[in-house]
Amino acid sequence: MPKRYTSKELIRLAEEFGWQLVSVKGDHHNFKNSNSRYIVTIVHPQKDVPVGRALDSVKKISGDKIMRYLIVLEPTESGFSVQVPDLAIMTHGINIDLAKQAARTAIRINLDAYQESGQAIPDRLPMEQHFNNLDLLDLLFAYVEVPDSMDRIAA
Repeated sequence: MPKRYTSKELIRLAEEFGWQLVSVKGDHHNFKNSNSRYIVTIVHPQKDVPVGRALDSVKKISGDKIMRYLIVLEPTESGFSVQVPDLAIMTHGINIDLAKQAARTAIRINLDAYQESGQAIPDRLPMEQHFNNLDLLDLLFAYVEVPDSMDRIAA
């Protein structure tokens, strides 16, 4: 069964993408981003938001300015080691969800560092190239999505 989100998780995602709460009417929370013409409404609390609907909402509200990065997860004694091979990032989380969150945070910080230094962001390699890398054989692959740092408003 695909992952489902709580409204709290979806609100956190919206805030990570630069959306700010502008009003609440009953259980409807309205968010606005100065880079978008949309006002997004998230019903809260809600425990069972389907992954497709949730991600479609995040993409819509972000104006489709989302970068998708392949991550590689490896179980360790204390959780999961995470690599972002296209950016040479290593991080860690005590479970898969926290490892993915750590990867998103590290990616945003890394992309901001490229931007601040005036350097070009490295191109992402085709996923097949990573799948065929013998050093990554038998590890878990996943994707994380982060706002495009060139369009993201600083929080």
